Amino acid sequence: MPKIGYATLVFLVISLANTVFVSAAAACSSEKTSVEQDLLIRRSISRISVLELKKTIRGLTQLSERYTWESQSEAANFLQKRLQSFGIEPELDVYEFRDKKWKNVIVTFPGEARDLEIVMAIAHLDSISDKPGLPAPGADDNASGTASIIEIARVLRGLKTKRTIKLAIFSNEEQKRAGSSDYARRVKQQSINLKAVINVDEIGCNDPFRSLGETPDGILGVAKYQLGKIKRHYYKRFYPEGLIEIGGRTADRSLADFASRVFKEYSTPGMKLIIDDSCG
Repeated sequence: MPKIGYATLVFLVISLANTVFVSAAAACSSEKTSVEQDLLIRRSISRISVLELKKTIRGLTQLSERYTWESQSEAANFLQKRLQSFGIEPELDVYEFRDKKWKNVIVTFPGEARDLEIVMAIAHLDSISDKPGLPAPGADDNASGTASIIEIARVLRGLKTKRTIKLAIFSNEEQKRAGSSDYARRVKQQSINLKAVINVDEIGCNDPFRSLGETPDGILGVAKYQLGKIKRHYYKRFYPEGLIEIGGRTADRSLADFASRVFKEYSTPGMKLIIDDSCG
């Protein structure tokens, strides 16, 4: 995703944390982004650091894989140090899974006016290959999303918002979403008032058809290969700066619409909205 796309993601979090709305639908009813918010996103763009994004991605991908307990613990510790280098002290949220203690990395920026209302942006730190245990640097899935959460934290540090902002990087997404499921269970038990959750996943790839490989054997294989080439041509022609896909369940349609409007207004890549109850 281009730099302005990352900045728009930051702005989306800020907007949800500052907009006075009871539901996401009310946020969508506003006609235009205020002048104040417009200036805010322009300042956010200037603060996004491609260098810092690359540092996080490189640090994660230097681990040959992030699937085992050892490698995910190392990744969580690395992210903790990254945040501490910006003057941010994260919480290492520990949970039990398969007889081991695993870590989620959580950052909280308390709100000023509606601190019990929470807006979250989340990603996952683990990776997986076709055969678990083999190398899986996971630059796109999902070091790219994790790096964006770290950069959002860096940019938001010291910013005052009405609602509380929580940034979470979960472990074990590739293993039955164990980290996020455990956290969600506790959120439900404690009746925490989550107003919106943005899941940032696989945002580092601008060409979904890059891995066509060699021409396969068989009529069906050749047909699929040729269809892939057509899709690639279409993609490169109509989305030269990439494509951002925003997905949400039917119940979250208003939030997805709001996010889409923000990206359309401020980001240069193409934008595709997907409403599907399998999203999550």
